[in-house]
Amino acid sequence: MASIPLMVNLDKKKIVIVGGGRVALKRIAVLNKSEAFITVISPHFQPEIKALEKAGFLTCLEKAFAPDDISDAFLVIIATDNPEVNESVRNAAPANCLLNDASSAESGSVQFPAAVKRGRLTIAVSTEGASPKFAKHLKKELSERYNEDYEAYMEFLFTARQLLKKADLSFEEKDMHLQIILSKSYLDPREQEKKLLQLRDLL
Repeated sequence: MASIPLMVNLDKKKIVIVGGGRVALKRIAVLNKSEAFITVISPHFQPEIKALEKAGFLTCLEKAFAPDDISDAFLVIIATDNPEVNESVRNAAPANCLLNDASSAESGSVQFPAAVKRGRLTIAVSTEGASPKFAKHLKKELSERYNEDYEAYMEFLFTARQLLKKADLSFEEKDMHLQIILSKSYLDPREQEKKLLQLRDLL
């Protein structure tokens, strides 16, 4: 199986998760960062999932899975520990939907990588099912290297780039400024502010 990394916009998309346990909860924790319409189907639910329903983040259907449940889903997630149910979901999944199988990565068309999120920065790690533990280990290393300071730094880089787009400078001059602000010294908010003032003066 050859996989390629993609960033997918799930806003307003229908997502169906079959299973109401810990695995489903882990998937929900990622998906709740989008504005997707999430439906969770299971005879039983973790209390945390029911709490999320009560808060309006998703819909719980307390029932056994039926093929019609996923007929119009954009993304289907298999998150049960029942092999027969898992097989039923695989067989019922529409050909044009994305399928994530938490029990067997190679059985689905998409995987959830281990990811570090710092505002606009996303760093994702996947071993394509070879070693989830190594992916988790590498995520920890990346989390420590790219700490919370990078969230503000990403906003600084974004603002600086927008200002440079408007500035009456040559391509080479703009590229020079973009290269300069990659210095770690600009992790300092004071240096960020000074640079932005400089760039605004160019407008």
